Amino acid sequence: MLKDTQVKNLKPQDKPYRKLDADRLYIEVRPSGKKVWIHKFSLNKKEGSITYGEYPSISLAEARDYHARDRALLAKGINPVAHRNETARLALETEQETFKKYGDEWKEKHKIDKSEDYKKLIEYGLKTDIYPVIGHLHPKDVTSKHVLLIINNTMERIRTSTRSQKLKPSTGETTAIVNKTFIGMIMRACIMKGLAEVDPTYAVKGVIKRQKINHARPLSMKEIRELKERIPLYNGAQTTRNALNFLFYTMLRTIEVRRLEWAWVDWENKTITFPERTFQEIIEGKRAMKNNKIHLLPLSDQAFSILKEQYTITAKCQFVFSSPMQLALGKPEKMLGRSTLNFALDALKMNDVSPHDARATASTYLNELGSDDRWIEKQLSHTDNDKTRATYNHAKWLRNRRSMLQWYADFLDGKAEMPVHEEVT
Repeated sequence: MLKDTQVKNLKPQDKPYRKLDADRLYIEVRPSGKKVWIHKFSLNKKEGSITYGEYPSISLAEARDYHARDRALLAKGINPVAHRNETARLALETEQETFKKYGDEWKEKHKIDKSEDYKKLIEYGLKTDIYPVIGHLHPKDVTSKHVLLIINNTMERIRTSTRSQKLKPSTGETTAIVNKTFIGMIMRACIMKGLAEVDPTYAVKGVIKRQKINHARPLSMKEIRELKERIPLYNGAQTTRNALNFLFYTMLRTIEVRRLEWAWVDWENKTITFPERTFQEIIEGKRAMKNNKIHLLPLSDQAFSILKEQYTITAKCQFVFSSPMQLALGKPEKMLGRSTLNFALDALKMNDVSPHDARATASTYLNELGSDDRWIEKQLSHTDNDKTRATYNHAKWLRNRRSMLQWYADFLDGKAEMPVHEEVT
């Protein structure tokens, strides 16, 4: 290893030459008299080098520190040159007033009490569609032309994605509208800071023509029979099959079925209690019901049987319907994927049926039956505007609701008949 006096006493020659310190750290002496620290390295069978500056501005000790840092990066498979460039880029962005800088600030504040799915939507939209176009610009330099470009790029990405081509065709309007909304929210935050004067998203308002939205609808008797006949034939994971059946038996929202935890199941009383989450739990991504109210669900015999079967599959998991893909790959547990039930219905050739139709179907047929509106609304967990009353009313009409859900489960299974009314189509 070199000593500082040796480095100091190195003299220039007609051609550049190098002296080794250790582990491919060299001091290069050039004909001009400059002495430059160079670290030669090999990564993925490719040679590379990185310079640390001139001696004596960079001392021997400092060069060795840089060298040790970069060797640690190389041990992790990280190219020290790329790492230094990325670090410099991030530092520059921090110093500059860029859309990305303020977009990241907005993101951290905006997503505090949002669901994990919504947080992912923000992250993906910014990273994939928005920042590549305007992330480097000052907010005042973002124009309507940029926004229109992002809209068109987003729709083109969705249209040409392999996933979209394999499943129901999507033209990307919804995602483009979401991205435009994010840009507008960030720009308005920048206006409040005096960084811009106009929101460029206003000029492109209405430029996106939404696809016709198929709202939740009640299934016809024919569709119910087809669905019940086909679900047992689903050749995917048993967890997915169970979740689909459970959704139709319980009047829950899809997200509530996905979030369901074993800790909420009361086996003795055949009920499930969805808890009210604290603000801190919501920040941590822990949610239960959509309206964040206590919801007591009495279980029909069919729903209870599904839980008992599912317990043999995911008893050691937090979520009742834990993602079978994650478990199969030995990865950390996650709830069932947001589109899994949609994909299952597509696989069953029930392309016109959506998981959201489950609640509309239950509500329609139970109203047709003449069930008390209050029981139906309670079971649908529609928000009670009186928060105090809602806190104490979660167990109201429990016996009636249990009987109602049992009749409905039997009806879905073809074991109970509708009263003689005009059939819902």
